[in-house]
Amino acid sequence: MLELSIVASLALCILIPAVCVSTRRSRRWLAAKMLLVALGSAAFAAQRAHAQTPTSGSLPAGVTACQFDALSNPPNGGPFPAIRDAPREEAHVLGLLSTVEVTNADFTESHREIPQFRVIGFKDGWFLIEGARYPEASRPLYAGQGWVEGKFITTHLYRDTLKQAPDYSADDVVYLNSTDDDGIPGSPYNSVRNGITGCSGPWFEVEVPRTRTPSGKPVPGAGLLRGWTDRSCTQQDAPCSARPFDYPWSPLPAGVTECNFGALGNDRDPAGLAVREAPDSNADVLGRLRPPTVNTSGDAKVREQVQVIGFRKGWFLIEAGPLDLDTLHSDPNTAMPGDSRNRFVGRGWVPDSMLTTWLLRNMLKQAPDEKSADIVDLSGNGLLDPQDATMRRIIACSGDWVHVEVTLEKDMKPLLATQAPPGAVRGWANGTCSAELETCAFSQDTPWSPPAPLPPD
Repeated sequence: MLELSIVASLALCILIPAVCVSTRRSRRWLAAKMLLVALGSAAFAAQRAHAQTPTSGSLPAGVTACQFDALSNPPNGGPFPAIRDAPREEAHVLGLLSTVEVTNADFTESHREIPQFRVIGFKDGWFLIEGARYPEASRPLYAGQGWVEGKFITTHLYRDTLKQAPDYSADDVVYLNSTDDDGIPGSPYNSVRNGITGCSGPWFEVEVPRTRTPSGKPVPGAGLLRGWTDRSCTQQDAPCSARPFDYPWSPLPAGVTECNFGALGNDRDPAGLAVREAPDSNADVLGRLRPPTVNTSGDAKVREQVQVIGFRKGWFLIEAGPLDLDTLHSDPNTAMPGDSRNRFVGRGWVPDSMLTTWLLRNMLKQAPDEKSADIVDLSGNGLLDPQDATMRRIIACSGDWVHVEVTLEKDMKPLLATQAPPGAVRGWANGTCSAELETCAFSQDTPWSPPAPLPPD
């Protein structure tokens, strides 16, 4: 359990830089405070002797089988949600999904813990759950099964988009990494409103605010919008750390290679980097990423971070989420001044020459394949970290592999000739970092990943 807590703390540092303050120049990492929750106790009503619930693997007739993790969604000021022995309000109560207040081991203030559980079935607006517990694995709440009304079931989301139907080939209906008309950011993690409305297998339907389409355009209409997703997250103390995008969730256009790495906008145009609707310099401009901007402490320039999800000769398909207002207000090392409403949010194309990133792999490869020949050891010039290598350009990408051109430093000895110009070397790596003022954590023992194949025409 201790090892898992340390990993969670390090992940929190990467996701929320304000938690762990450090700079690339100083090379000093401050250990993140471990979020250890004090063990508490919670009483649960005993099961009634006559209450029979289905055994695992067998569902009553007319129940749709589901399989996802969820959280209790208690009403404000109302009674705790009840677990019942049948999907109806008059059914016998097996217990309550009670919320508890616990005090953190490092701080005096208390925080609320919400029960989490597995959803295994759905019928007539009710969900069949099992294995209710509090976040600490050692604190089970209710090991059996029972029914909970839909309005009392919720979760956090991974996926950046929702689908029109529970099908990978269905159209995307909304982009959750977005901002509303007032510039307030939203993300998959905190998007769900009014609980979960249905489920089928790993898919579940949720209601979210109408924000923007994947191309960054406002979704027409008012009120809430329903859509389907197949990823849930019950983590309560911080946003979920896993990358939400993995295909075939949102298929790329024909001829586009799937990619997955973080990058930085590198256009010094005062107007900002233009994000276009298509990989063409004449395509419509959807919006702009801001140019390198002096942070609020006035001691460094910070570039916009984006996620690269595709590549087509000379162009990268990127996704840009909303600015984190908490970071803007609390961390002078990374915060950039300005109105977040002026920043592009959505998906679009930028020229390959306008993005850069930091490298984490010591070795560059001849091809995006762990078994391919070694090209050059970036630490061979005495650098403490490949993140210090001078990036000239990102040439292409495939999966989380990037083809890069870097400056040859003293004592860097290429093992093979490449097509790089004099004073440079080219090669492939699959460890990148888009954090401006921090050192990214990475182990050279991390397995090399396979590249992404080119989609069929």
